[in-house]
Amino acid sequence: DIENKCMASDPTTLSKCHPEFPSLPRAMSTRRHKYLYPIGSHFDTDFQPDSMGGGPQGSIRKVDVDDPNLSEMYAFEPHEFPGEVVFAPKVGKDVTQPGQEDAGYLLVHIVNGRSKTTDFAIFDVEGSGSLENGPILRQRLPTFLPHMLHGYFAEDVTFDFSAFERK
Repeated sequence: DIENKCMASDPTTLSKCHPEFPSLPRAMSTRRHKYLYPIGSHFDTDFQPDSMGGGPQGSIRKVDVDDPNLSEMYAFEPHEFPGEVVFAPKVGKDVTQPGQEDAGYLLVHIVNGRSKTTDFAIFDVEGSGSLENGPILRQRLPTFLPHMLHGYFAEDVTFDFSAFERK
């Protein structure tokens, strides 16, 4: 609504990192939420009409929608590019409860443009400053996966990889 007739408050800039593909806990998708988890440029930039932009996405963010100054960022190397993050809630936590909305993990794949490899990483995002601590797991995948746009977490879905025949 360009005239702000139906918005409760004036629009606010939440991030200057050219955010894309914001993710949040699935249980929060129709509720007021405190955090968003987009990917963004490697660094914050000013939004100017004649600007060249911020370059390709090279970071993941934990955006605090109540106070953007408390937002967090983890930037990858200049030649590394994350895909859309997926939020997976921690077992035994209820992300719909106050103080538990960030009780989970971000799952993300990272394409290395220099070595043409792909890594899988998990970030624990519960608590202040947690994203900036970096991944709790980062693993090189056995094969290169091209840059993908979307991801999805399906609770209680597992695979028996031994049942897949290698061709």
